[in-house]
Amino acid sequence: MPTSNDFDLAASEFEAAADEASRLLVGTADLAGPSTLSGGTLTLLTSATLDVADRTASAVADELRQLADTCRERAETCRQHLDALARHDREVRRWADARDGLPPGEPVPPRPIRPPSPAPWVEV
Repeated sequence: MPTSNDFDLAASEFEAAADEASRLLVGTADLAGPSTLSGGTLTLLTSATLDVADRTASAVADELRQLADTCRERAETCRQHLDALARHDREVRRWADARDGLPPGEPVPPRPIRPPSPAPWVEV
């Protein structure tokens, strides 16, 4: 299972890939210089193909950014669960100290319950 560090790293990699996808077709419309022949079916086809490629690259970049956001959210969920487990450990130590200090015959309070994992993909 990925940890918060794994999710943070994946988010960075998805973000970098999104930036790269966004830059793929920047400036392609400017490649046709003054000596380039234009007009006719080939120009229309080339323009339409570049438009589709630009929209596709933009959609891919958007999806990669969404994946990066998901990874960042999951990293934060992992960190929050780790914090909850640390609080639980402190509660258990206090409970054990209190239990050990009880006079004989005194009822033992219930042990603190470990917080459940917030999702199956959470690993700390």
